[in-house]
Amino acid sequence: MTPTLAITGAGGFVGAAVLRALRSSPTRVRALCNRRTPTEQVAGVEWLHGGIDDSLLLAELLRGADVAVHLAGPPSVADSFRWPTDFVRIHVEGTTTLLEACRRAGVRRVVYLSSAEVYGSPRADRVSEDHPCEPRSPYGAAKLAAELLVRVYASAYDLEALVLRAFSIYGPGQSPAGLLEEIRRQAARQDRVQLADLRPVRDFCHVDDVALALVAATRIAAAKPGRVYNIGTGRGISVGALAQLALTALQSTLPIGTAARTDRPAAATVTRLVADPTRARSELGWQPSITLEAGLRALFATCLPTPA
Repeated sequence: MTPTLAITGAGGFVGAAVLRALRSSPTRVRALCNRRTPTEQVAGVEWLHGGIDDSLLLAELLRGADVAVHLAGPPSVADSFRWPTDFVRIHVEGTTTLLEACRRAGVRRVVYLSSAEVYGSPRADRVSEDHPCEPRSPYGAAKLAAELLVRVYASAYDLEALVLRAFSIYGPGQSPAGLLEEIRRQAARQDRVQLADLRPVRDFCHVDDVALALVAATRIAAAKPGRVYNIGTGRGISVGALAQLALTALQSTLPIGTAARTDRPAAATVTRLVADPTRARSELGWQPSITLEAGLRALFATCLPTPA
């Protein structure tokens, strides 16, 4: 029997990658996207439009679904300091509404895309899933609260719930407000690239690899209730080194410097956030396949000058 997969946030950055990953899969897909998001027409996908807080719409989304993949919600740390109430409402209340709808619909499994921002500033070079969570932004706090709700429903209602903590996701369709897009814009318009801080270290994982991890989580035979998985490469790179790689991919030799940051409190800065992805490799059978260098070359290929 062909399984039915329900996806929230399907019109977003990660959602589009998940749909790409499912194109050759014998899976019926019902996809929810907000009304403001343009949707790519994907064969075999049934689209619904509306918000994650609409319980009637969620009932329709989840009707007959075997698995729900929950991707909805804004991902920006900086924006969460500007609009903390909205972030809590969407990530916490929205997740609760979805979980309650899953319970009522008899959905067997929920896969929730969380964020490494729940860790805050880890005390280890590579952070494992058992590391304490001490988020430093409203976004990280809201994602952690949503995780806890997922675990409550998993234990209370015998729901197969998996939480995937993604590290820094990049790739086609990424936010125009993100770091790599900022580097691209500055490289096209200015005589230098200036970023807030070149020192923080992050673990960049291509969106297509993240999508494959999500698909793997929908398919594993045994799912421990509330099990958490880090989704990252296990390799860190500083913002400065990333900017240099990006400029190389853009065939640019502009100098790189710093500019004052005004998008978040200084105390909210996380200096290093790199995954230990061992559990995902051993239990999900997943590991990233796209190197950062190859991913950046593909991402910026359309920006390169046309050969004469």
